[in-house]
Amino acid sequence: ITDPALTDLDDSELNQMSRCFYESSDAFLDIYRRFMDEVVAPLVGEPIYYQKTPTVRFQFPNQKGYNWIERLHTDIMLGHPSEGYNIWVPLTEVSGTNSMLLSPVKDSMTAYRRCNFDFELFAQRVQYDSGFVNFLRCAATPVELDPGQFIAFDPRCLHATQYNETPSTRISIDARVLAVKTYSNMKRQYQGTGRRQLQ
Repeated sequence: ITDPALTDLDDSELNQMSRCFYESSDAFLDIYRRFMDEVVAPLVGEPIYYQKTPTVRFQFPNQKGYNWIERLHTDIMLGHPSEGYNIWVPLTEVSGTNSMLLSPVKDSMTAYRRCNFDFELFAQRVQYDSGFVNFLRCAATPVELDPGQFIAFDPRCLHATQYNETPSTRISIDARVLAVKTYSNMKRQYQGTGRRQLQ
C-alpha cells in the first residue's frame, strides 16, 4: 500500500488504514473478545473490563504527513486510571524502529518528578525541551516481540511510537483492561481525553 491517503499520518499519529478498523468485523471482534476472556483475564486472575474495540495501528516505513517527534507519554496523562493494564499485541515481528518505545515504571516516575507531576508541563517539555526529550529517550527501549507474543504493561509507563526506518510495516493492536473489582472500588469515573474519548 503506497496511497498517501491511506498511509500518511495526521497530527494524532493515525492514518486512514488504522481508522478503517474503528468499524471492525464481527469475526475480528470475536477473536479479540476470546483473546481477552481466555488469555488476558486468566493472567489478571479475576474478571476484567476491556476496551470494546481495540486500536489497530499500521506503522508504515518512512511515513509522511506528520512532523515527527517521539511523543513519549503515559495513558494516565490521557485520563485513564493507573490501576489498569495496557495490552499491546504486534501482528508482525517488531524490533528497532518499527516497534514501540517503552520505559520502566521507575524511570517513568523519575521523569514525572522532574515536572512535579504536572502533566501539562510534562507534555510541553516533551514537545519543546530537547534536553528533556533526550533524557526520556535514554530510558526507553524498543520492544522486541514475534507474532503470537504480547506484553501487558503498567499505564504509568512512558511509551511512544517511533519513526519507522525499517523496510517492514508494523501492524499492532492495543487496548486497555481493568479488573472488575478495581473498577467497582473506584471513587471517581475516568474519561479518556484521546481521540475516541474512551471510558
